[in-house]
Amino acid sequence: MKNLRFLLFIGLVLIVSCKSKNIVKKEDSQKEVNYIPYYLKVYEADSLYQTNNFEKCYKILDSLFKIYKPINTEEYAEYGIYLNSAVMTGNLKDFGDKVKFGFLNFGNIKTLHRNRALMYDTVKKASNLNPEEIKLLKTQYYNNLNLDLRKRLLEMLDDDQEVRLENHSVEEILAVDEKNRIKMNEIFKLYDFPKRELVGSINAYDMPDGKNLYLDILFLHQSDSVIKRYLPKLLTGVKKGYCDPKVYSQVYDRMMMDQTGKQYFGSYTCDSNGEVCPLINPEKIDSIRKSIGLYHIKYHPWRLKQFLGDK
Repeated sequence: MKNLRFLLFIGLVLIVSCKSKNIVKKEDSQKEVNYIPYYLKVYEADSLYQTNNFEKCYKILDSLFKIYKPINTEEYAEYGIYLNSAVMTGNLKDFGDKVKFGFLNFGNIKTLHRNRALMYDTVKKASNLNPEEIKLLKTQYYNNLNLDLRKRLLEMLDDDQEVRLENHSVEEILAVDEKNRIKMNEIFKLYDFPKRELVGSINAYDMPDGKNLYLDILFLHQSDSVIKRYLPKLLTGVKKGYCDPKVYSQVYDRMMMDQTGKQYFGSYTCDSNGEVCPLINPEKIDSIRKSIGLYHIKYHPWRLKQFLGDK
């Protein structure tokens, strides 16, 4: 009976995988889709989730995912909070398939809440998936990535960090940055922006290679002239849902701070109290951030207090 159940499960995985591929094809055909409204709705849902208003959070995300394919952004892991909210409100129709979709498309189910461990266990229990089945889904996700490209980017990131953490000379650091610039240029020619579907989501936090891939670091350590060339590609990625708005804002603000000592989007803090570094246009900072799908500038400190249970 156990073997029969396992074979049936493999068949279901293949069906869900085919469904997810169909979703991707459908979204790919919608070339003009703009994800900026998507990000803003995610923050609204997240604020409700952090205050345990699971019913309204679920309704917002359920409606959102009828229009957009979920992308599971790095800091918010909205697909995980969607599943958690579904469990907390009893919206369990097709829940097992939704959980399988999460593992197959994002590599894991992540949720950012002060009771996150309990939430994750609740989702797994409600899905009726056993550890062996979950492992199979996660393995399939990993094997569907472009592992050669992922390895290449991880090696670039390792080189970038190693030469800095080990206090090498400025000349050695610049040599690594130049080598990475050449490699990044080659990667963009072949793949354009290295999307999550190719190299893996950071929310898949227990990948077999044991590493997380932070692409923004590779851009941050390039010259202003190189950054300026990539910024339009990053902004296109923000609008199409494959580059996090935070990545674009950090890269842009690093360039602006190098040039003017001030930042446009408010990506960086300048002291231990979290004080935002000088802004180019402080009066309009929230509308500026909203224009590329970033949250209110005071939202992250508020969210951290909720996350730590410090109201």
